[in-house]
Amino acid sequence: KAQYPEERLNEYCRKLHKAARQKPQGSFYVLTSFDERPLKVVRALDANAELLLISGDPCSEKVVARARALGVQRIGCVMDGTSRAAVRESQKAGLRVTGWPGRSLQDYYLAVGLGVDAFCTDIPIAISTWKARLEQSAPVPAAHEDK
Repeated sequence: KAQYPEERLNEYCRKLHKAARQKPQGSFYVLTSFDERPLKVVRALDANAELLLISGDPCSEKVVARARALGVQRIGCVMDGTSRAAVRESQKAGLRVTGWPGRSLQDYYLAVGLGVDAFCTDIPIAISTWKARLEQSAPVPAAHEDK
């Protein structure tokens, strides 16, 4: 069931897009939604807007097809059930993949293993603290592509 009537949704998206365009120099905003309607509205307002389709499904061809149909460059996929191969195929198709949810350090490890481009977490301070400690004791080597 739609959360917003169309008229209200259009007004809200216009205001959101206008606010996002006022971002400080050097900052980067991505507008996200699980509902395709606001993504379509913002895309119509700005062909270059950074948009992310949030999916309740693992990364798959189906999610990639939805994103492509919307003209969206990013997908947010549930990590449980997502394979590294699906992430790589999505990236080869030109999409950036965000993994979610991130409720534990194990979820962070999973995101790293899957090779997602970004990770959405509920515990950013804990993850940042852990990463800083780890990088001080053993710097992470640069990633390389498997041939």
